[in-house]
Amino acid sequence: MNHRTQTEQLGALDRTANCPLYQQIADLLTSAIQQRRYQHGDRLPSETALAAHFGVARMTVRHAIQLLLRSGLASAEHGRRGVFVAGPDHAGSPTRHLSPDDLLALVAVVEHINGHVLTTEQYSALQSVYRAARARHKGGQGRQGGPKALSK
Repeated sequence: MNHRTQTEQLGALDRTANCPLYQQIADLLTSAIQQRRYQHGDRLPSETALAAHFGVARMTVRHAIQLLLRSGLASAEHGRRGVFVAGPDHAGSPTRHLSPDDLLALVAVVEHINGHVLTTEQYSALQSVYRAARARHKGGQGRQGGPKALSK
């Protein structure tokens, strides 16, 4: 399948929407992956092809691709040129790339959005996510020992 065919199936951006263009691109790519228009192992269109299709700068596309990489839906493999749709073993928890510092930022965002401090149940759930993420990282990222606020 050529790049033009690959990008035509993605649709168009809504430039009047109150949503960043990079997020719209990431959402369109996510939707295409979830609808199996791109299968496990398929190479996604290049940054250049996506930028031309959507009429945006490559940096905008690069930001969208980073969102897919962080979510686990796509992977950039060393030795292979391009970004590929990840398999089910890679597309698991969105927390698989969270560092302890990321989790502290997440707590702050959730509390800000809610307008109040997390409940005990919410805090416990978030703490469980933190512990699972930390176990997956084996302490390799973020501050050593994790955030004190979540060590209760």
